[in-house]
Amino acid sequence: MNLMPLKFHPILKEKIWGGRKLGTLLNKPLTGDEPIGESWEISGVPGDVSVVNGGPFDGIKLTELIERFPVEILGERVYKKYGRDFPLLFKFIDAAQDLSVQVHPDDALAMKKHSQPFGKNEMWYIISAEEGSTLVSGFKENMSRDKFQKMVEEGKVADTLLNHEVEEGDVYDIPAGRIHTIGKGILLAEIQQSSDLTYRVYDFDRVDTNGNKRELHIDDAYEALDYEYKDQYKVRPATKPDTSDQLVANSYFDVKQLTIQTETSITPSALGSFVVLMAIEGTTEIVYNGETNLLPKGKTILLPAACSEIKIKAIDGQSKLLQTCISES
Repeated sequence: MNLMPLKFHPILKEKIWGGRKLGTLLNKPLTGDEPIGESWEISGVPGDVSVVNGGPFDGIKLTELIERFPVEILGERVYKKYGRDFPLLFKFIDAAQDLSVQVHPDDALAMKKHSQPFGKNEMWYIISAEEGSTLVSGFKENMSRDKFQKMVEEGKVADTLLNHEVEEGDVYDIPAGRIHTIGKGILLAEIQQSSDLTYRVYDFDRVDTNGNKRELHIDDAYEALDYEYKDQYKVRPATKPDTSDQLVANSYFDVKQLTIQTETSITPSALGSFVVLMAIEGTTEIVYNGETNLLPKGKTILLPAACSEIKIKAIDGQSKLLQTCISES
């Protein structure tokens, strides 16, 4: 079977902190006036599995396709490591208000507490940010469990957090264990392990439409947190035309920024992994076996591992893509 690049219907998530930018800036099909915080672009998470949009597999779930063509879609190396599990989750996030202060478990803690194989290592690419927008990544200084627990009990969580002013193009690696939150006014792309495990530490005492506060997970968070201060949290990629810039590379995912003014190519079969492209600027043309897919800003496409050379062209000026595959390590 000669698999072609695959597009999927976005899975839209209503969030108390969400807004409308996923529709106005990324052209997602928002209806009603509910606050939409996330668009899950490609997901194998149980209960939220992506469905193919268009082509010969239109209407088929990603998990069903992987059952039929595991090596052809995932790649032999990825299949050996993860079996038929799709190991990553791709999102766009619109924070109209601050998200909760939170932390995610690593693989070992996810298995221990939830019998789930995937913890949640993630990374963020800032697509746009309103003036003065900030996010939290890490502590201001070295912490300990006892010291942080005391600050929580005294209602001083905010005093422990390291705030970062952000602008378009900033990249943050958020490994499991790092305390973090996305601040209001930020629109970003998120690439993460295939997991929805989150431990909320603090939620600004917000209530939902029924007057109820959201659940916190303090004891779990104490066990998950990395209390060590780090010297570097942010990456600022170059934006030279027709280049590939490394953003984040770890044992879970390898993410590069492609800046395209003319043409480049990707050969998934040579990488031994599927490739996912997220369009973050401009419009890109994806050409494979005589078939053309347009990828405007805010769209995502999966290139199966069996695909040979795929041509990528910028349309009407410069375009930028996030290119993700599974690391060899």
